[in-house]
This record gives sequence, structure tokens and C-alpha cells, in this order.
Amino acid sequence: MYRTTVDSSNIKSIGRKDGVVEVEFKNGDVWQYSGVPEKVSDELLMAESKGVFFSQHIKDAYEGKKVERDSPDVETSWQKGSVVKELLYGLITDGAHHKQYHLERVLRLLCTDKYVDEAKKEFQWEEGIAP
Repeated sequence: MYRTTVDSSNIKSIGRKDGVVEVEFKNGDVWQYSGVPEKVSDELLMAESKGVFFSQHIKDAYEGKKVERDSPDVETSWQKGSVVKELLYGLITDGAHHKQYHLERVLRLLCTDKYVDEAKKEFQWEEGIAP
């Protein structure tokens, strides 16, 4: 499920699809909550404090389950890693080194930090320096 990065002290990103709200916390845990009406998920995304809204209106009000890393509910690490590697390869071969900063920001929106950092190590891509 695609998640949008949000401004919150505890929540990293939020996604929604077909009545399921998926919340990724800054500690890396991902939880899915079933049966959440679109109106409630809209209000969550628009709330000034995502954490407060989540705690008051979703956490205990809807059935939640922790999504395990190997769960079929999330993409496998090699799939996410492949996406990151493909995008990095495109950056390198196109010679668009000046876009590294912006590309990395996009990658971190699409993938967890872990996958981006693993791909950067594989490509020997240091901070501020494209190979």
C-alpha cells in the first residue's frame, strides 16, 4: 500500500486503500486498521496532530494488526530493493548527479530508510557524492 509521509512526532507515514488505514510509526512498526470509513481517514490526513487524532479516533476504535516484515501485505525487501536500485542506476547512467538530493528524498518517500540505505551502500553512494 502506498503511504504518504506526514509531519508527526510519532507517525512516519499513512496509507489508505479500500477501508484499510496503514500507519508506519517512526520506530519502524507498521499497523493496519480495517473498516475505517473514508471520512475518518480523510480527517486523519488533515488533522493538525496526526498522533492525537490517531489515538483518539482510530487506534482503539478499529481492528488493528501489526504487519510483519515478511507479511504478504507488504512488498518483499528484494522488490523494494530492486526499485531503489533501478532508480539509482537510472540516476548514475543518466549522469544527473545534481539531482541526487532530490532523488534520495523521493526514494525515502517510496521506500523505508532501510532499503534506501542498503542500496546506497551497494552502489557506494556516500552522502552528498554520487558515484
